[in-house]
Amino acid sequence: MFSQLSLLPPDALFLLNDEFLASTHPQKINGGIGVYMAPDGSPFVFSALQKAVSQVPLLPKYLSMTGDQEFCALAMETLFGKTLPKNIVLQQSCGGTHACSLFAELIKREIQNPTLLIATPTWQNHFNVFHGFQTITFPHIVEGEVNLQGYLDAIANAPSKSVLLLHGGLTHNPTGKNLSLPDLKTVLDATREKQIFVFVDFAYFGFGEGWKEDQKYLRLYLEELEECAIAISFSKNVALYQHRTGILAVKTKEIQKVSSNLENLVRENISNPPAFGSHALTLIIKKYLSEWKEELESVRKDLEYRREIFANTLPLKYQFLKDDKGMFSLLPLNSEQIHTLKNEWGIFLPQSGRVNIGGISVSQISYFAQAVQHVSKS
Repeated sequence: MFSQLSLLPPDALFLLNDEFLASTHPQKINGGIGVYMAPDGSPFVFSALQKAVSQVPLLPKYLSMTGDQEFCALAMETLFGKTLPKNIVLQQSCGGTHACSLFAELIKREIQNPTLLIATPTWQNHFNVFHGFQTITFPHIVEGEVNLQGYLDAIANAPSKSVLLLHGGLTHNPTGKNLSLPDLKTVLDATREKQIFVFVDFAYFGFGEGWKEDQKYLRLYLEELEECAIAISFSKNVALYQHRTGILAVKTKEIQKVSSNLENLVRENISNPPAFGSHALTLIIKKYLSEWKEELESVRKDLEYRREIFANTLPLKYQFLKDDKGMFSLLPLNSEQIHTLKNEWGIFLPQSGRVNIGGISVSQISYFAQAVQHVSKS
């Protein structure tokens, strides 16, 4: 048994993390794994979450296949800022990745050989999640700016009922640059005209421009589109990484069909969603919402601060870092330079040059910048 299986390569990002953990370099830096660390480099947990977890009931029972619907509605309406439209199916998921996967499998039940429009580079796991889709790719960034025309051209040339994958808000993994609100409106108008279905991977709510500004993007999708789907992750913005807490929201005219198929997909895949994170976030929203919002804003501002001092320590060609949003940016480094950073400087980056600004402590920034300058000259 299993002799016919192929030996698959390890996931590059988690392999890089293993190499970082095993490294004995005295000044090692993990710029790869997407976890926000406190300014001093210590693990960061929201104080609102710390207060809530001690009150989470440990109940000897399962959630339903749809998950905790009180949590789903409360969380989505908190992000949305008002009552949700009635024609929305809310499915609790095992983190944001599972929400993406549920949507992908739902589409494959609707359309044979579906088409996915996806700007690159993107989060690498998107291609794993959307396996079985025909993909139409186009550059996300051209000459340092978001490629609005590329989005419009891809939509114009795609078959109807294709799926356009977007990143939520102004954050983007890995580039740190995304469609502005006016440009997004232009894109959504084009999808309506061509009957392209919009799917949004919203993994960093609150990390872009702040709570109220990020809320505008969520409202734009749910108020202006007749149909769409949004995957929400609470890993980064609540520090619920290990507790896999997410929601798939599908705005649809076929509520009963979509709901029954999502229940079926959950049943055959994980049976029912995990409860700990959803219970904790419910408590946060009911009792510590203002504290969570304030701390989330401080995290966002800290990311901006780290970006600024990092850019100011580097040559002019790196000043673009100041304008990026969220945790990630792409450094213009080749594979040889990235190899040198790892083996000579103890700095671990994926081959794409993506760097997690939130993973570098303030005290490490000057060392990191010195190393980048050194390899950039080679």
